[in-house]
Parts: sequence; C-alpha cells; structure tokens
Amino acid sequence: MDFENFIYNGQLLPEYCDSIGIHIQVIKNFYRRLRRTLKHKKKSNEELLTYILDNLDDLIKRMKYKLWYHNMPLVIWCQINTKYSYDTLVSIISIEQEKYPGRTVDDILDEFYANEHRRSISD
Repeated sequence: MDFENFIYNGQLLPEYCDSIGIHIQVIKNFYRRLRRTLKHKKKSNEELLTYILDNLDDLIKRMKYKLWYHNMPLVIWCQINTKYSYDTLVSIISIEQEKYPGRTVDDILDEFYANEHRRSISD
C-alpha cells in the first residue's frame, strides 16, 4: 500500500496526518490490524484507508494504547525509534509518576531524552 500518495480530503495522507497532529505510523498500524479482520479483509486499500480516516476518533478510543507520547501511542513511537525499549520507558514513566503524580508522560520522556543526550555528549 502506498500510504504517502493516498489522498484524503484533498490532501496527501502524510500532510493530512500532520494537519490533525497524528503520526502516519498510527494509521499504518490501524491499517495492518484491520486488514487482518474478516470485516475489512475484502475492502480495497482505498476503502480501508478511507474507513480508518473517517472513523479515526472511534478507533483511537477503542484501542488499548495506554501511554501516549506527543500524540502518538508510545508503543508505536518505540517501533519507529528502535533505540528505546518500550518496557524501559514504561518503567521510567512509572517511577517518575510515583514520585511526582502530576507529571505527564511527555514531560517525563522529554526530560529523560534531554538528560540522555547530555550524557552521550559528555562521554
């Protein structure tokens, strides 16, 4: 499937995703999951992508993504950024939120990456 050249609401899919603040990888993951189901198996690529985009809010609510990092499920972010282990990041988040319950996942991970970057420069 050529996700980069798919047009939805007059925009290429990557541009549309940027405009609504969601990473294209989220759409690709929905596509892969739904393609395997009996309900969506016989749909054309265009029909399935249109269905996903038309129902994106409902699909996101139904998914069991527990942690999000900058408008992307953390598990998908880790699939893109393979340097980081999902389990390790979940541990870091849990420890920090236990110490400081008001902290967000975005704040915790932004600080973690900034500190890690400083350490790698000083090594």
